[in-house]
Amino acid sequence: MSKEIMLYLLTFMLFTSTLVPVGAAEVGQSLSCGTEAWFLAERSMYVLAVAQENGRYVGTPSVLTVKVCRGSGVVYVSAMPLSEVDVQASARMAALIASYIAGTDYFSYDYYICIKANTTIVGGPSAGAAMTVALVAALLNKSIDKSVVITGMILPDGTIGAVGGVPEKLEAAVEVGAKTMLIPLGQRESLSLSKGEYVDVVELGRKEGVRVVEVATIFDALKWFGINIRRPAPEHISLPESALTIVKGWVSKFRNSYTGLRHSLLSMMSMLPEEKLGSVEELLSKAEEFSSRGGLDLSAGRYYSVASDYFVAVINIDAAFKLACIELGNLSVDELVDEAEKKLSLVSNEYYKLLSSVGDAIDINELAILTEVASRIDDAEGSFKSLRSAIQNESLSDIVWKAAYVTWRSESALDWMRIADLIDRSGISVKLSDVRESASVLIYYARTSASYIESLTGYAGVSSILQLVNKAEDYLDTDIFRALALATRLMAQVTSVLDSAFTKNASVVADVLRNESLIAVVTCVRRGFTPIAALAYIERGDSMRGYSSTDSVYFYELALVTTRGYLIIASQGLGGQAPNLGVPAGMPGAQATPGILPGSMGVAWVTLIYVAVISISALIALVCARWFAKLG
Repeated sequence: MSKEIMLYLLTFMLFTSTLVPVGAAEVGQSLSCGTEAWFLAERSMYVLAVAQENGRYVGTPSVLTVKVCRGSGVVYVSAMPLSEVDVQASARMAALIASYIAGTDYFSYDYYICIKANTTIVGGPSAGAAMTVALVAALLNKSIDKSVVITGMILPDGTIGAVGGVPEKLEAAVEVGAKTMLIPLGQRESLSLSKGEYVDVVELGRKEGVRVVEVATIFDALKWFGINIRRPAPEHISLPESALTIVKGWVSKFRNSYTGLRHSLLSMMSMLPEEKLGSVEELLSKAEEFSSRGGLDLSAGRYYSVASDYFVAVINIDAAFKLACIELGNLSVDELVDEAEKKLSLVSNEYYKLLSSVGDAIDINELAILTEVASRIDDAEGSFKSLRSAIQNESLSDIVWKAAYVTWRSESALDWMRIADLIDRSGISVKLSDVRESASVLIYYARTSASYIESLTGYAGVSSILQLVNKAEDYLDTDIFRALALATRLMAQVTSVLDSAFTKNASVVADVLRNESLIAVVTCVRRGFTPIAALAYIERGDSMRGYSSTDSVYFYELALVTTRGYLIIASQGLGGQAPNLGVPAGMPGAQATPGILPGSMGVAWVTLIYVAVISISALIALVCARWFAKLG
């Protein structure tokens, strides 16, 4: 080899040894982000935490840094000096919600989240809202107003969930010089962990020079950080005519069944001994109460709610009728249980036939309906197991009611199957593997949220929530529709518990959730699919406002969790190939284009620049080599 060639190679290696091929990877390939150059976007902000010093709780600031690079939807978390499982769950949910808001494909990026504190902090998912803000800013290439700080969970429906230690976290906000502190809606009066008493943090903040503001949703929070996300205005959308016709059919069926059973019962009651009348009359009274509610809902044009009212009415009147039959010797408990079991078996067989026809992907409308069917099948099967154990331990009245519930809950599953047969397809196909991923995230988050609720409130129902979590996890590999159904209901339940525990005015929360639900429904419709179940639950929430704001919160929450969940699943199914589902099309930076992160340099351009630099380096190396050769 000549001296000139050797000098050329050595010079070329010298020029190129420090180059790093930024972003030169195929879309979807997971990159090692150990080198800073791999990152496409990075944002940092303060987060507020609570630490223990000398046996007392104090507020302490931590630094949150998020980074995004090309990948496959993996979320990496580093929390120093403390890393807990609830932080992991919050980070995963934050990445999902942020990608939804930014209109990017969640599975096209990896997300790196680091929380650094100067001391060991009390664990909890209270950094979830901050993580979401930082990730949205990174994905949309937006700056963050550093004078604003936030504490709060990020929930799957996009609302900000309650957290503990808010007065202590205000101390941390003061320490970092924050001008505005955002806290979850309803937490103005918060328990001070150090004092053991409730404190008005708005007033306390005013004394410290910090404006404390309650925010309900992540969209509200983003505005305070200087990031405005345009969304459609909430508007009332009615059930599609095809679905409305079916629901009206339910109304007729349940009302006619109620009327017939009530007539038969009244003709039998005179034959019952006085001591046997009490339980029958109690069931009859409950049935008549919901029948009256049905009449009110009918006058308001809320047909799904009418069907729900008469569904409860017919369960109670059927139980009253069969209890009377048993007391008169016309029916045995074994016959009653056999009747319920046959009905459940018939419906379960129909459900599994339906599942066998589903391939590796499914239309989003069909997914939504099958999830509702699965919910009712699971409820009926669980109630039948409860019925079996009740035979040995509970009163005859309770046994009969549970048998009636299994029968009519099975019937309602059949009713939703008929909607599945008639509903129009949206044309948006989603992979069942993506559905499984979404259900898994919700289940995981429900588990950690339940534990967090227990630590905050001592809520006695956490054990029952965790039992459902275990059940949902078991279904992930055997029945994805049941897993998703249980996951959405778990999150609605968890969020409702948080709302009731930390918000004194449930009506205010109901207003927020209803508004968010309507916006989510409008977004769905604009993207080509109609969330029938969500519309039904919004209607039911409206009906319950007159009886229980807490119950209305649950139905609005259920509508919002399911609707936003389907939007996220659908955006995954599109794989970034179409206008985003989280932000109206036309918003700058909202389109998710393969190979390009909004506001960042795309893979193709970076690769082109890299090749150009290599070529120039080669030319320089050649000139230098010849010059060195002449010197030699």
